[in-house]
Amino acid sequence: MDSVEDRLRVESPCVKICALSEGQCLGCGRSVEEIKGWPFASNAERQRILDRIKNEFLTG
Repeated sequence: MDSVEDRLRVESPCVKICALSEGQCLGCGRSVEEIKGWPFASNAERQRILDRIKNEFLTG
């Protein structure tokens, strides 16, 4: 049986446009380290990454 954590897992922001510029993906906005660590990240860490991406996008 899946745990609540598994069922409520924060989804990856990957949009299948994988192109890196200065260590950051132009498709999803994650750093190389964030991409590599995503499968092992907790929901809280995943949400922090998504919040950072959103804030950077909104502030340019």
